[in-house]
Amino acid sequence: MHTHTHSSMWDSLIQGLHDPEKALSVLQRCVKDRGVVPSSSTFSLVVHKLSSKGLMGRAIEALELMAGDGVRYSFDDFDCSSVISGFCRIGKPELALGFFKNVTECGRLRPNVVTCTALVAALCKMGRVGEVCGLVQWMEKEGLGLDVILYSAWACGYVEERVLGEVFGRMREMVGKGGHDFVSYTVLVGRFSKLGDVEKSFTFLAKMIKEGHRPNKVTYSAIMSAYCKKRTLEEAFDVFESMKGLGIVRDEYVFVILIDGFGRRGDFDKVFCLFDEMERSGIGPSVVAYNAVVNGLCKHRRTSEADELSKHVAVDVITYSTLLHGYTEENISGILQTKRQLEESGISMDVVMC
Repeated sequence: MHTHTHSSMWDSLIQGLHDPEKALSVLQRCVKDRGVVPSSSTFSLVVHKLSSKGLMGRAIEALELMAGDGVRYSFDDFDCSSVISGFCRIGKPELALGFFKNVTECGRLRPNVVTCTALVAALCKMGRVGEVCGLVQWMEKEGLGLDVILYSAWACGYVEERVLGEVFGRMREMVGKGGHDFVSYTVLVGRFSKLGDVEKSFTFLAKMIKEGHRPNKVTYSAIMSAYCKKRTLEEAFDVFESMKGLGIVRDEYVFVILIDGFGRRGDFDKVFCLFDEMERSGIGPSVVAYNAVVNGLCKHRRTSEADELSKHVAVDVITYSTLLHGYTEENISGILQTKRQLEESGISMDVVMC
Protein backbone atom coordinates (compact mmCIF):
# COMPACT_ATOMS: atom_id res chain seq x y z
CA MET A 1 0.00 0.00 0.00
CA HIS A 2 1.37 3.40 -0.98
CA THR A 3 1.58 6.14 1.59
CA HIS A 4 0.14 9.58 0.90
CA THR A 5 3.35 11.34 -0.01
CA HIS A 6 2.07 14.70 -1.21
CA SER A 7 4.35 16.66 -3.47
CA SER A 8 3.62 20.21 -4.52
CA MET A 9 6.07 19.73 -7.38
CA TRP A 10 3.98 16.92 -8.87
CA ASP A 11 0.77 18.85 -8.27
CA SER A 12 2.16 21.84 -10.16
CA LEU A 13 3.46 19.66 -12.99
CA ILE A 14 0.22 17.74 -13.51
CA GLN A 15 -2.04 20.76 -13.15
CA GLY A 16 0.09 22.67 -15.65
CA LEU A 17 -0.25 20.08 -18.43
CA HIS A 18 -2.66 21.20 -21.15
CA ASP A 19 -3.22 17.66 -22.45
CA PRO A 20 -5.43 15.88 -19.87
CA GLU A 21 -4.43 12.43 -21.17
CA LYS A 22 -0.78 13.23 -20.50
CA ALA A 23 -1.80 14.54 -17.08
CA LEU A 24 -3.54 11.23 -16.32
CA SER A 25 -0.48 9.25 -17.47
CA VAL A 26 1.77 11.24 -15.14
CA LEU A 27 -0.76 10.80 -12.34
CA GLN A 28 -0.80 7.03 -12.87
CA ARG A 29 3.00 6.84 -12.85
CA CYS A 30 3.15 8.90 -9.66
CA VAL A 31 0.83 6.56 -7.78
CA LYS A 32 1.85 3.19 -9.24
CA ASP A 33 5.58 3.64 -9.82
CA ARG A 34 6.71 6.29 -7.36
CA GLY A 35 4.33 5.88 -4.45
CA VAL A 36 3.55 9.58 -4.63
CA VAL A 37 -0.07 10.66 -4.13
CA PRO A 38 -0.83 14.13 -5.49
CA SER A 39 -3.57 16.19 -3.83
CA SER A 40 -7.27 15.47 -4.28
CA SER A 41 -7.64 18.78 -6.14
CA THR A 42 -5.17 17.51 -8.77
CA PHE A 43 -7.22 14.34 -9.29
CA SER A 44 -10.41 16.42 -9.52
CA LEU A 45 -8.85 18.75 -12.09
CA VAL A 46 -7.77 15.82 -14.29
CA VAL A 47 -11.26 14.27 -14.08
CA HIS A 48 -12.80 17.63 -15.00
CA LYS A 49 -10.45 18.25 -17.96
CA LEU A 50 -10.97 14.76 -19.38
CA SER A 51 -14.75 15.06 -18.99
CA SER A 52 -14.75 18.51 -20.62
CA LYS A 53 -13.07 17.00 -23.69
CA GLY A 54 -15.50 14.07 -23.76
CA LEU A 55 -12.76 11.53 -22.95
CA MET A 56 -15.05 9.64 -20.64
CA GLY A 57 -13.22 6.31 -20.59
CA ARG A 58 -10.12 8.11 -19.37
CA ALA A 59 -12.16 10.18 -16.90
CA ILE A 60 -13.48 6.96 -15.33
CA GLU A 61 -9.89 5.65 -15.18
CA ALA A 62 -8.93 8.76 -13.23
CA LEU A 63 -11.84 8.26 -10.83
CA GLU A 64 -10.94 4.60 -10.30
CA LEU A 65 -7.35 5.58 -9.55
CA MET A 66 -8.61 8.25 -7.19
CA ALA A 67 -10.76 5.79 -5.22
CA GLY A 68 -8.44 2.79 -5.45
CA ASP A 69 -5.82 1.32 -3.13
CA GLY A 70 -3.01 3.70 -2.37
CA VAL A 71 -5.11 6.83 -2.78
CA ARG A 72 -8.64 6.34 -1.42
CA TYR A 73 -9.86 9.86 -1.99
CA SER A 74 -13.63 10.34 -1.87
CA PHE A 75 -15.49 11.66 -4.89
CA ASP A 76 -17.15 14.99 -4.34
CA ASP A 77 -20.01 16.69 -6.15
CA PHE A 78 -17.63 18.55 -8.43
CA ASP A 79 -16.09 15.27 -9.65
CA CYS A 80 -19.47 13.61 -10.21
CA SER A 81 -21.00 16.66 -11.89
CA SER A 82 -18.01 16.78 -14.26
CA VAL A 83 -18.55 13.15 -15.26
CA ILE A 84 -22.33 13.50 -15.61
CA SER A 85 -21.91 16.61 -17.79
CA GLY A 86 -19.19 14.84 -19.80
CA PHE A 87 -21.44 11.90 -20.65
CA CYS A 88 -24.17 14.34 -21.72
CA ARG A 89 -21.65 16.24 -23.85
CA ILE A 90 -20.87 13.12 -25.91
CA GLY A 91 -24.54 12.27 -26.32
CA LYS A 92 -24.64 9.49 -23.70
CA PRO A 93 -27.08 10.78 -21.07
CA GLU A 94 -28.06 7.19 -20.20
CA LEU A 95 -24.48 6.62 -18.99
CA ALA A 96 -24.72 9.82 -16.96
CA LEU A 97 -27.82 8.46 -15.24
CA GLY A 98 -26.20 5.05 -14.66
CA PHE A 99 -23.10 6.67 -13.18
CA PHE A 100 -25.23 8.78 -10.84
CA LYS A 101 -27.15 5.73 -9.59
CA ASN A 102 -23.98 3.70 -9.06
CA VAL A 103 -22.09 6.31 -7.03
CA THR A 104 -25.19 7.17 -4.99
CA GLU A 105 -26.16 3.58 -4.19
CA CYS A 106 -22.64 2.56 -3.16
CA GLY A 107 -22.47 5.51 -0.78
CA ARG A 108 -19.65 7.34 -2.55
CA LEU A 109 -21.75 10.42 -3.16
CA ARG A 110 -24.32 12.48 -1.32
CA PRO A 111 -25.54 14.65 -4.19
CA ASN A 112 -26.01 18.38 -3.86
CA VAL A 113 -27.95 20.74 -6.11
CA VAL A 114 -25.01 21.03 -8.56
CA THR A 115 -24.92 17.28 -9.20
CA CYS A 116 -28.70 17.07 -9.39
CA THR A 117 -28.84 19.91 -11.91
CA ALA A 118 -26.40 18.02 -14.15
CA LEU A 119 -28.64 14.96 -13.81
CA VAL A 120 -31.79 16.98 -14.63
CA ALA A 121 -30.08 18.14 -17.83
CA ALA A 122 -29.20 14.50 -18.63
CA LEU A 123 -32.77 13.26 -18.11
CA CYS A 124 -34.20 16.11 -20.20
CA LYS A 125 -31.75 15.36 -22.99
CA MET A 126 -32.95 11.74 -22.99
CA GLY A 127 -36.57 12.91 -23.30
CA ARG A 128 -37.29 11.59 -19.80
CA VAL A 129 -38.39 14.89 -18.32
CA GLY A 130 -41.20 13.16 -16.41
CA GLU A 131 -38.61 11.42 -14.21
CA VAL A 132 -37.31 14.78 -13.01
CA CYS A 133 -40.37 15.07 -10.73
CA GLY A 134 -39.20 12.06 -8.71
CA LEU A 135 -35.70 13.48 -8.43
CA VAL A 136 -37.06 16.85 -7.28
CA GLN A 137 -39.23 15.16 -4.65
CA TRP A 138 -36.16 13.29 -3.37
CA MET A 139 -34.18 16.56 -3.25
CA GLU A 140 -36.90 18.29 -1.24
CA LYS A 141 -37.08 15.32 1.15
CA GLU A 142 -33.31 15.54 1.62
CA GLY A 143 -33.55 19.27 2.28
CA LEU A 144 -31.73 20.28 -0.91
CA GLY A 145 -32.80 23.70 -2.18
CA LEU A 146 -33.78 24.00 -5.84
CA ASP A 147 -32.13 26.92 -7.58
CA VAL A 148 -32.83 28.92 -10.72
CA ILE A 149 -30.37 26.90 -12.82
CA LEU A 150 -32.09 23.61 -11.98
CA TYR A 151 -35.55 25.03 -12.67
CA SER A 152 -34.33 26.48 -15.97
CA ALA A 153 -32.92 23.09 -17.04
CA TRP A 154 -36.20 21.42 -16.04
CA ALA A 155 -38.30 23.99 -17.90
CA CYS A 156 -36.13 23.55 -21.00
CA GLY A 157 -36.88 19.82 -20.90
CA TYR A 158 -40.58 20.64 -21.24
CA VAL A 159 -39.75 23.09 -24.03
CA GLU A 160 -38.23 20.19 -26.00
CA GLU A 161 -41.41 18.19 -25.36
CA ARG A 162 -43.49 21.24 -26.45
CA VAL A 163 -45.51 21.12 -23.20
CA LEU A 164 -45.97 24.84 -22.66
CA GLY A 165 -48.24 24.45 -19.61
CA GLU A 166 -45.46 22.66 -17.73
CA VAL A 167 -42.94 25.33 -18.74
CA PHE A 168 -45.16 28.00 -17.17
CA GLY A 169 -45.67 25.70 -14.18
CA ARG A 170 -41.95 25.49 -13.53
CA MET A 171 -41.66 29.26 -13.89
CA ARG A 172 -44.46 29.78 -11.34
CA GLU A 173 -42.72 27.43 -8.91
CA MET A 174 -39.54 29.39 -9.40
CA VAL A 175 -41.35 32.61 -8.48
CA GLY A 176 -42.86 30.94 -5.42
CA LYS A 177 -39.43 29.96 -4.19
CA GLY A 178 -38.00 33.43 -4.73
CA GLY A 179 -36.22 32.54 -7.93
CA HIS A 180 -36.89 33.72 -11.47
CA ASP A 181 -34.18 35.83 -12.92
CA PHE A 182 -32.75 37.22 -16.12
CA VAL A 183 -30.81 34.01 -16.83
CA SER A 184 -33.86 31.73 -16.68
CA TYR A 185 -35.80 33.92 -19.12
CA THR A 186 -32.84 34.18 -21.48
CA VAL A 187 -32.39 30.39 -21.44
CA LEU A 188 -36.06 29.82 -22.30
CA VAL A 189 -36.12 32.46 -25.04
CA GLY A 190 -33.00 30.84 -26.49
CA ARG A 191 -34.42 27.32 -26.33
CA PHE A 192 -37.71 28.22 -28.05
CA SER A 193 -35.75 30.18 -30.63
CA LYS A 194 -33.53 27.18 -31.32
CA LEU A 195 -36.68 25.21 -32.08
CA GLY A 196 -37.76 27.98 -34.47
CA ASP A 197 -40.77 28.87 -32.33
CA VAL A 198 -40.63 32.67 -32.51
CA GLU A 199 -44.10 33.19 -31.06
CA LYS A 200 -43.23 31.46 -27.79
CA SER A 201 -39.87 33.23 -27.71
CA PHE A 202 -41.75 36.53 -27.80
CA THR A 203 -44.14 35.30 -25.10
CA PHE A 204 -41.23 34.87 -22.71
CA LEU A 205 -39.56 38.04 -23.95
CA ALA A 206 -42.71 39.98 -23.02
CA LYS A 207 -42.85 38.32 -19.58
CA MET A 208 -39.17 39.07 -19.11
CA ILE A 209 -39.69 42.78 -19.78
CA LYS A 210 -42.83 42.85 -17.62
CA GLU A 211 -40.82 41.40 -14.71
CA GLY A 212 -38.36 44.28 -15.06
CA HIS A 213 -35.54 42.37 -16.76
CA ARG A 214 -33.81 44.09 -19.67
CA PRO A 215 -33.14 41.73 -22.60
CA ASN A 216 -29.60 41.82 -23.91
CA LYS A 217 -27.64 40.87 -27.02
CA VAL A 218 -27.94 37.14 -26.28
CA THR A 219 -31.74 37.35 -25.99
CA TYR A 220 -32.23 39.29 -29.23
CA SER A 221 -29.67 37.20 -31.12
CA ALA A 222 -31.64 34.07 -30.25
CA ILE A 223 -34.82 35.60 -31.68
CA MET A 224 -32.98 36.69 -34.83
CA SER A 225 -31.75 33.11 -35.27
CA ALA A 226 -35.31 31.81 -34.91
CA TYR A 227 -36.56 34.17 -37.63
CA CYS A 228 -33.71 33.08 -39.89
CA LYS A 229 -34.64 29.43 -39.34
CA LYS A 230 -38.18 30.30 -40.50
CA ARG A 231 -36.67 32.24 -43.43
CA THR A 232 -38.48 35.39 -42.35
CA LEU A 233 -35.37 37.50 -42.73
CA GLU A 234 -37.11 40.87 -42.82
CA GLU A 235 -38.37 40.25 -39.27
CA ALA A 236 -34.87 39.19 -38.23
CA PHE A 237 -33.53 42.42 -39.70
CA ASP A 238 -36.15 44.43 -37.78
CA VAL A 239 -34.92 42.88 -34.52
CA PHE A 240 -31.35 43.68 -35.58
CA GLU A 241 -32.30 47.33 -36.16
CA SER A 242 -34.21 47.54 -32.86
CA MET A 243 -31.06 46.48 -31.00
CA LYS A 244 -29.35 49.62 -32.27
CA GLY A 245 -32.25 51.77 -31.06
CA LEU A 246 -32.07 50.12 -27.62
CA GLY A 247 -28.36 50.86 -27.35
CA ILE A 248 -27.37 47.17 -27.45
CA VAL A 249 -23.94 46.67 -28.99
CA ARG A 250 -24.11 44.44 -32.07
CA ASP A 251 -20.95 42.38 -32.39
CA GLU A 252 -19.71 40.18 -35.22
CA TYR A 253 -21.81 37.23 -34.03
CA VAL A 254 -25.00 39.29 -34.42
CA PHE A 255 -24.02 40.42 -37.93
CA VAL A 256 -23.09 36.87 -38.96
CA ILE A 257 -26.58 35.58 -38.07
CA LEU A 258 -28.02 37.88 -40.75
CA ILE A 259 -25.14 37.44 -43.20
CA ASP A 260 -25.66 33.68 -43.07
CA GLY A 261 -29.43 34.02 -43.41
CA PHE A 262 -29.35 36.37 -46.40
CA GLY A 263 -26.52 34.33 -47.95
CA ARG A 264 -28.58 31.15 -47.78
CA ARG A 265 -31.43 33.02 -49.48
CA GLY A 266 -29.10 34.32 -52.17
CA ASP A 267 -29.55 38.03 -51.38
CA PHE A 268 -25.91 39.02 -51.70
CA ASP A 269 -26.66 42.74 -52.06
CA LYS A 270 -27.92 42.58 -48.49
CA VAL A 271 -24.97 40.43 -47.43
CA PHE A 272 -22.40 42.94 -48.63
CA CYS A 273 -24.39 45.87 -47.22
CA LEU A 274 -24.14 44.15 -43.84
CA PHE A 275 -20.41 43.69 -44.37
CA ASP A 276 -20.06 47.41 -45.06
CA GLU A 277 -22.10 48.30 -41.97
CA MET A 278 -20.04 45.95 -39.85
CA GLU A 279 -16.81 47.62 -40.97
CA ARG A 280 -18.30 51.10 -40.40
CA SER A 281 -19.09 49.95 -36.85
CA GLY A 282 -15.40 49.22 -36.34
CA ILE A 283 -15.76 45.43 -36.55
CA GLY A 284 -13.20 43.72 -38.77
CA PRO A 285 -14.84 40.62 -40.31
CA SER A 286 -13.13 37.39 -39.23
CA VAL A 287 -12.97 34.07 -41.06
CA VAL A 288 -16.35 33.20 -39.46
CA ALA A 289 -18.09 36.03 -41.34
CA TYR A 290 -16.32 35.22 -44.60
CA ASN A 291 -17.22 31.53 -44.25
CA ALA A 292 -20.91 32.52 -44.00
CA VAL A 293 -20.59 34.36 -47.34
CA VAL A 294 -18.62 31.52 -48.95
CA ASN A 295 -21.27 29.04 -47.82
CA GLY A 296 -24.07 31.15 -49.30
CA LEU A 297 -22.29 31.59 -52.63
CA CYS A 298 -21.57 27.87 -52.89
CA LYS A 299 -25.19 26.98 -52.12
CA HIS A 300 -26.24 29.17 -55.06
CA ARG A 301 -23.72 27.58 -57.46
CA ARG A 302 -21.41 30.59 -57.39
CA THR A 303 -18.43 28.65 -56.07
CA SER A 304 -15.91 30.38 -58.33
CA GLU A 305 -16.90 33.74 -56.77
CA ALA A 306 -16.59 32.21 -53.32
CA ASP A 307 -13.15 30.89 -54.24
CA GLU A 308 -12.05 34.32 -55.48
CA LEU A 309 -13.26 35.93 -52.25
CA SER A 310 -11.38 33.36 -50.15
CA LYS A 311 -8.08 34.27 -51.84
CA HIS A 312 -8.14 37.71 -50.23
CA VAL A 313 -8.65 36.60 -46.61
CA ALA A 314 -7.15 34.18 -44.11
CA VAL A 315 -9.19 30.99 -44.49
CA ASP A 316 -9.55 27.80 -42.45
CA VAL A 317 -10.53 24.15 -42.87
CA ILE A 318 -14.24 25.06 -42.96
CA THR A 319 -13.65 27.39 -45.93
CA TYR A 320 -11.87 24.70 -47.92
CA SER A 321 -14.51 22.10 -47.03
CA THR A 322 -17.29 24.42 -48.24
CA LEU A 323 -15.45 25.16 -51.50
CA LEU A 324 -14.78 21.48 -52.20
CA HIS A 325 -18.41 20.56 -51.64
CA GLY A 326 -19.44 23.47 -53.84
CA TYR A 327 -17.16 22.36 -56.66
CA THR A 328 -18.46 18.78 -56.50
CA GLU A 329 -21.74 20.25 -57.76
CA GLU A 330 -20.10 22.35 -60.48
CA ASN A 331 -16.75 21.32 -61.97
CA ILE A 332 -13.79 19.01 -61.40
CA SER A 333 -11.13 21.64 -62.20
CA GLY A 334 -12.20 23.64 -59.17
CA ILE A 335 -11.73 20.59 -56.96
CA LEU A 336 -8.21 20.08 -58.26
CA GLN A 337 -7.37 23.76 -57.78
CA THR A 338 -8.69 23.72 -54.20
CA LYS A 339 -6.75 20.51 -53.54
CA ARG A 340 -3.54 22.30 -54.60
CA GLN A 341 -4.37 25.18 -52.26
CA LEU A 342 -4.87 22.69 -49.44
CA GLU A 343 -1.52 21.06 -50.10
CA GLU A 344 0.18 24.46 -50.10
CA SER A 345 -1.48 25.24 -46.76
CA GLY A 346 -0.39 21.90 -45.27
CA ILE A 347 -3.97 20.72 -44.64
CA SER A 348 -4.95 17.11 -45.32
CA MET A 349 -7.79 16.68 -47.81
CA ASP A 350 -9.08 13.78 -45.71
CA VAL A 351 -9.59 16.16 -42.77
CA VAL A 352 -11.47 18.64 -44.95
CA MET A 353 -13.79 16.12 -46.61
CA CYS A 354 -14.78 14.23 -43.46
